[in-house]
Amino acid sequence: MVSPEILRRYPYFTGISEESLKRVAMVSDERTLPAGTVLFREGHDATHLYVVTEGELDVRYVLATGEHKTVDTIVAGDL
Repeated sequence: MVSPEILRRYPYFTGISEESLKRVAMVSDERTLPAGTVLFREGHDATHLYVVTEGELDVRYVLATGEHKTVDTIVAGDL
């Protein structure tokens, strides 16, 4: 569980009720992931919501040529 106070730091959670925030916190985990970890792949079902609290991650597509193309970089505070 992540504390509701930590979630409240992020703008995405400022407008929701305290009860809703507690529910989100109860199903939340804090994780540290090594560089190069793939969180999800295009076409897979969305089963998690990630909030980047530290560091950054790249959103990449694999082109038909097999080349990996970075289309966005997610930084601390982003979903």
